[in-house]
Amino acid sequence: MPREFFDPTPEETVIVFVERETVRDAERFIKSCEHCNQDDAEWPFNVILDRITGSDPKVTNYILETPARCPSCFSKIAEKTFIEPAQLSMPNSKHVSIQRCVDFLLRGSALEPEEHEHLLHCLE
Repeated sequence: MPREFFDPTPEETVIVFVERETVRDAERFIKSCEHCNQDDAEWPFNVILDRITGSDPKVTNYILETPARCPSCFSKIAEKTFIEPAQLSMPNSKHVSIQRCVDFLLRGSALEPEEHEHLLHCLE
């Protein structure tokens, strides 16, 4: 079985320290969490961190200076806590969810051209 199906070795693992300001920036992409919305919290918070930090999700682990907070129930959110992504407002009043963006990034599913442009702008 190819190596990419296994966890990286300790030598290959990259640890990223996420400062308080970056955690607060990432919170705007959270609608709810596994504590208050088990049915819709399907994505681990570290997917958002991967995009914000530009880190490689295959080899990156995070240490948060402070936990994020759920905007719905105010529970602490760690890097592996499942979240429901927030909706991002599109310039032309359409919405694109982080979940659709993550789906695009992980599975290669198609986004509309304006969604792709907005994703690149929001997650720079």
